[in-house]
Amino acid sequence: MVKIRFADGAVFGLKPRKIPYSVHDSEDTGLLLRVSPQGRKTWMVNYRSKTGIQQQRALGKFPKMRIAEARSAAQKALPAADHPLAGVESDVPLV
Repeated sequence: MVKIRFADGAVFGLKPRKIPYSVHDSEDTGLLLRVSPQGRKTWMVNYRSKTGIQQQRALGKFPKMRIAEARSAAQKALPAADHPLAGVESDVPLV
């Protein structure tokens, strides 16, 4: 698992590869950026449901959603009581 401190320069510098890959934020648990072979960068949040199943949810696309917005959305998503993503709006469909 690759971890970096997300900053504009670091995120803009991530290049597409032949297969999709994820880069995790060294500061926030659960926040990651998925980079597609076409160069799309999508903010995601990893979480474990109450039943113990690990899941992911798309939060938005970079650069439309900036780093601070992604961190805020991830922090709001993780502590929710019934479902970690209750009330989190996303312009990206569920993954």
